[in-house]
Amino acid sequence: MLKKVLIIGYYLPPYPGIGGRRWVKFAKYLSKMNWEVHTLGCVNPTGRSSDWIHDFSGYNIEQHSLEYRYPKIFGGHINTFYERLSYKFFKTYYSLTNTKRLFDATFLSESIFKYKVKRLLCEHDINNVIISAPPHYYLSYLSDLRRELNFNYIVDFRDPWIGAVNFGLSELSGQRLLKEKEYAVNVFRNADHIISPSLILLENLAESIQESYDKLKELKHAYDDDDFVNINTCGELPKDKIILVYGGALYMDTEPVINGLIEALDYYKKYEIDLYSRLNIRFFTPEYNKRSLFSSHGKVVSFSSPVGVKIFEKLSNCTFPIVLLAEHNRDYRTTKYYEYLLIRKPYLLLAPKGVTSQYTQENGLGIWIDSKKSFIKELRDVLMNIDRVYSEFNHKFDVQTHSYQVRTYELEKLLIDKHL
Repeated sequence: MLKKVLIIGYYLPPYPGIGGRRWVKFAKYLSKMNWEVHTLGCVNPTGRSSDWIHDFSGYNIEQHSLEYRYPKIFGGHINTFYERLSYKFFKTYYSLTNTKRLFDATFLSESIFKYKVKRLLCEHDINNVIISAPPHYYLSYLSDLRRELNFNYIVDFRDPWIGAVNFGLSELSGQRLLKEKEYAVNVFRNADHIISPSLILLENLAESIQESYDKLKELKHAYDDDDFVNINTCGELPKDKIILVYGGALYMDTEPVINGLIEALDYYKKYEIDLYSRLNIRFFTPEYNKRSLFSSHGKVVSFSSPVGVKIFEKLSNCTFPIVLLAEHNRDYRTTKYYEYLLIRKPYLLLAPKGVTSQYTQENGLGIWIDSKKSFIKELRDVLMNIDRVYSEFNHKFDVQTHSYQVRTYELEKLLIDKHL
């Protein structure tokens, strides 16, 4: 077999979490298309298992792993005096001894990463490498290798880099910000293709480091038909209850959305008693601590741990899937946005005005409620007029164009087949 690709992602299985899902799915579908796929991810330092590990089973995918080198003190909770003292010491030490961000989990992995990747490329004669970020420093390490080895180098940005609000990026200034931009420039100049689920994300990044748009390409998220084999995607609406379901992480900066929802619930509990009694809002999220924010609504709001692909069964039996976006990702259609398409139910999009709200309205995919305004009136109108909302839903929207099978054909155009 001559068609070979190495996919690198810190969060690939066995590491748990949604960060690995995108490239687990592409790996599987590339294998279905007769590619020999190798993956390289981080050793799992947690006690949790990946929800996506089953996607590797039965396919020509060989998994490789890198040891976990992130200081434990930066990756856990800090409670005791000793932990606070250790955190302060190691933060000061690493700040003085390297120029990289301490909150990028790969900042100490350069030597082991380069050794492992170089060995894999040579041993397996691989000429295509796809690497996904965040974390970001893997990209810079691979860019250094690209200057000495000949391979087709594809970079994927799931999230922003320069100017992002997480991973310590919002705290950068002065020389450290300039150094971070140097790392990004190194990636842009050595990559053959730079892709992302959002072209806006890529253009913003290119502009922030004054690089051209020539290598940029949008490769959107998608849904996987295999996840819906045993799911009734035409589930009936609940009769006695109005069930709203949210699945996934509650990212930073979602407080305005959560606060707007709480304000609406407070009002309905006092003035719309019948409507309130019919509500059943279900969060399936790792941010279980957010449950305390809804303490006065325990009878209508529940929090449970993530359920992996079983979330689609929950959605098929709900009234509305909730899609919730913070200010920093208002222009990005997330993984969930495309996954939920096959359920064929109107989205309840709670988000600031942006590209995603416009896309949702233009395509008739659901109701958008501006998270910068009060939810009380608009949400009540949705909940009291469910039949109308469903009658306005665009059942003719071409869902099939957003499957992983279709997306992988788009991806394959960027890969090099040695046989050809």
